[in-house]
Amino acid sequence: MCIRDRFGTLVPVFDRTSYFAVLDNCADALGVERECFRNTFRADAAMRTTGQWANLEENLADIARRLGHEVSAEAIGEAAAIRTAYTRQHLMNPHPDALAALASLREAGVPVQVISDCSPETPPLWSESPLA
Repeated sequence: MCIRDRFGTLVPVFDRTSYFAVLDNCADALGVERECFRNTFRADAAMRTTGQWANLEENLADIARRLGHEVSAEAIGEAAAIRTAYTRQHLMNPHPDALAALASLREAGVPVQVISDCSPETPPLWSESPLA
């Protein structure tokens, strides 16, 4: 059985207020204008989830360059840490029904494959998740 995770299937959807706050904090860490960063980060979503950049840090550096800024590795690391912490928070708190459903499938001997349109900070966190 294949479960396609798309915007809230296994973990809650990011609420708009906290999502934008995280993006603003990333923009501040990079020293770029918040609204421009938000728009560019969101516009990059499909490319981020399909592997355009090897990792989140590369995407953040590319965004900063496109916005006319060269930023330090430390600033990129800080922005990536902010986004990764937010992703971790959601990944570690899946929908309770999702865990129960996956456990039931496993107990019934049904092989399960999860396919997600996640961004590059998610795979390194996966083994920490209750979903793993």
